[in-house]
Amino acid sequence: MIRPPPLQRGDAVAVVAPSSQLRLEQPRLAERAFQILEEDWGLQVTYTPKLTRSHLHLAGTDQDRAAEFQQQLEDEKVRAVFCIRGGYGVARVLPLLQPASWHDKPKWLIGFSDCSLLLHYLQRHTDWLVCHGPTLASPQFVGGPQAGKNREALKNALFKLESPSTPVQFLQNAESVKGRLSGGCLSVILSALGTRAQVDLTNSILFLEEVCEAPYRLDRMLTQMRQSGQFEKVRAFVFGEFVECGTIEQVRDVLLDVLGDLNLPMAIGLPHGHGEVNHPILLGQWAELDAQQNVIHLNTTNL
Repeated sequence: MIRPPPLQRGDAVAVVAPSSQLRLEQPRLAERAFQILEEDWGLQVTYTPKLTRSHLHLAGTDQDRAAEFQQQLEDEKVRAVFCIRGGYGVARVLPLLQPASWHDKPKWLIGFSDCSLLLHYLQRHTDWLVCHGPTLASPQFVGGPQAGKNREALKNALFKLESPSTPVQFLQNAESVKGRLSGGCLSVILSALGTRAQVDLTNSILFLEEVCEAPYRLDRMLTQMRQSGQFEKVRAFVFGEFVECGTIEQVRDVLLDVLGDLNLPMAIGLPHGHGEVNHPILLGQWAELDAQQNVIHLNTTNL
């Protein structure tokens, strides 16, 4: 894996809108986020999407969104690309991208949810580390009760390459294991199954999170992933937030019922996902699930 260089004050960064259109209060949040990047972080935001752009439920046509992303990945001055929001639409953009021109220009890509597919697509074609973290036009980054802590953690990840160990709670098979950290939003990862954007889970510690899916739908998605053979490549599971997916007990019961007899280490408690807390996590980095200390260690130096 290739680690993009840490950001520095004065660096040029871009903002893209690869998924859904902005709505309600999101344009206001986006404007405030741009201000934070420039005034507080000292970055030069050299490109932002037109906040009112829309096509159906998307932030522009597939061609517009693909061209925007392609341009920012090819721009040698741009050191990081922030996704403005998730929702839906990345899957329609991926076939239009031309990754051959990206390889010698490592830069950070930051996003999550629908943008999970974009993170993994970029990683597959470049071997760069990518940052699963808050989108800009969201209460996770601006205005929410944990926004300040989320921003601080994201800034430390991008400027200082900090990737702190995180406490977890084992659900079963409390054994230490190492692997490449992979994953993201369960429904989005599942949506790529059988396509050219399918996420490679070989030798992975698989991180999953979800939002607004009933327990039976979690069961359905996990069962489909399992029956596809994808989980045969996984070394361990670590779970983040499952927001509005039933009670914690219901979610745990589904995880154990569907995945338990795989006899793999399973742990919960990562502060990543669609909840108020969404700290950054660098996908592709070497990770160790430590059963003695009940933490996951993340290492950006041993790539």
